[in-house]
Amino acid sequence: MKSNLYVFIICLFLYGCAQISAPSGGEKDTNPPSIIHAEILENSANRNKKIIVLKFDEYIQLNKLDEYFYVSPPVEKINITIHEKDLSIIVEDTLIQNCIYHFSLNLCVKDNNEGNILDSLNFQLHQNNIVDTFTLSGYLKEAYTLNIINNAWVMLFSDTINDSLIFKETPLYIAKTDKNGRFHFPNLKDSEYKMAALTGVD
Repeated sequence: MKSNLYVFIICLFLYGCAQISAPSGGEKDTNPPSIIHAEILENSANRNKKIIVLKFDEYIQLNKLDEYFYVSPPVEKINITIHEKDLSIIVEDTLIQNCIYHFSLNLCVKDNNEGNILDSLNFQLHQNNIVDTFTLSGYLKEAYTLNIINNAWVMLFSDTINDSLIFKETPLYIAKTDKNGRFHFPNLKDSEYKMAALTGVD
């Protein structure tokens, strides 16, 4: 992995006699990486394989991917790699037609030098140019204390599913709560759903 090179300039200041000031190193970088370009590549040999490439303005690395990353609707066969300033999301699963997939990488990317974390990073993959315009947002709180619950899974299931099967079936859509306990489902189909929340990685 290449690193950025910093050039330090040593200045001599004369106050009656010569004094040498120590190099300051410049101002500390406090800005997280920014996306400058995004593209979707398709494999002619495997039409189910799609590669989403996100290009950043500086060298990057992953941050707690297992904890924060998700795709809604859920996708099983997916891999994420980093090469210098590029992040590649490789999808090898059969995707649902007429569906929009939401990729959430909030808090998943940071820069190489200072470790500045990108708080918000989302990408949408449109299938057949279909646009689902319904959204659902809210806050997750503990019922007795009303304390917010962050980094928890919030799941939407078909309204017709039996309640006893909710935690045995794959949800139609998933989201995670942020540090304020807020969750958001973009681009939902016009339908009725049952909602459930779950803490923990499993």
